Amino acid sequence: MKKIKIFGGIFVVLALLVTSFALRAQATAPAYNATGNYVVNMEYLGTQYSHDLSLVQDSSGNLTGHGGSPAGTNVYTWVITSGTVSGNSIDFLANYTATADAVTPQTVLHVTGTIGTDGKITGTWSDNYKGGARTGALTTVSGAAIALRTITATAGANGSITPSGSVLVTDGQNQTFAIAAVSGFHVADVLVDGTSVGAVSTYTFTNVIANHTIAASFAANPVVNTFTITASAGADGTISPTGAVVINSGSNQIFTITANSGFRVADVLVDSVSVGAVSTYTFSNVTANHTISASFIVNPVLITGPQSKDDCKKGGWMTFTNPTFRNQGQCVSSVAKHGHDDNDADENENDGNSLKGNQSLNLQTGRVNLGINTREREND
Repeated sequence: MKKIKIFGGIFVVLALLVTSFALRAQATAPAYNATGNYVVNMEYLGTQYSHDLSLVQDSSGNLTGHGGSPAGTNVYTWVITSGTVSGNSIDFLANYTATADAVTPQTVLHVTGTIGTDGKITGTWSDNYKGGARTGALTTVSGAAIALRTITATAGANGSITPSGSVLVTDGQNQTFAIAAVSGFHVADVLVDGTSVGAVSTYTFTNVIANHTIAASFAANPVVNTFTITASAGADGTISPTGAVVINSGSNQIFTITANSGFRVADVLVDSVSVGAVSTYTFSNVTANHTISASFIVNPVLITGPQSKDDCKKGGWMTFTNPTFRNQGQCVSSVAKHGHDDNDADENENDGNSLKGNQSLNLQTGRVNLGINTREREND
């Protein structure tokens, strides 16, 4: 108590200094989000004084904001310097910023109360206006806080859940959680309110109107054996994929064999055993290392000799390479010998060698010549 003498009179007042106000430590997570605009009545000596009150609450329950009276005109104004919402309790300090008599000395407003299930704030207020000690009841005229729900999110070893810890969700809103395992592990299970929802990577609570829990667990990935299939191709073609192809045990692997233009697949060897001149090969349920190799040969060449005497004229006889002719007469003789033309053939230019048949095998190239006039030596 402190005695203050004013104009010869002695008055006994409480010396409520700025430093005498202190907020209670926040005990629990906020159960309400008080963010919003309100009109509150502060009763003093039986009279209600209306105040505007604007609050902003962060995710931890800390408050900022401002207010003033009378509501709507705000002759007296104040700004919140500290405040919290803890559970359903609200507590804040504010400094008056107008008028001059409330600033010097500094008037500090202290509001403490509870938030009801309807979101209305009720409690008491006090201040040290002009060094005095005023106090009274506080009730909400308009505005309401919104209930908050708590979702407790936890993750076991070798993974994470985001967000984690005590996550506050405004009543009726949704909240999504992401679950991720570290390298070498996978999500084993996710429990929501103690019930498994499977090994999910995300989970969303919708229209939250109650508290919940979510817990994730993780397990090591199984060891998977791998095997190598070595694929190779000879000249004049390809195999795809090629080289050392690594696959998991029990998997399948397809190889495609393709010859270059003018060539064809000669053979495909799987583990050194021929599987024929195939264009694809599939290893199924691989449980060991393998090899596959492809070889290619040139396509057979079709060569056609002269079909009429006209083919031999005007130097045409020089265009044939199998058989070849020394002159036009020999070309014409070849046509007549093989029945391609009914006209007489000049055989005098034939040096004793005539062409019979229409096929030959070139023993040097291995090519089969179809429709080819093959020279055979006739015995006299």
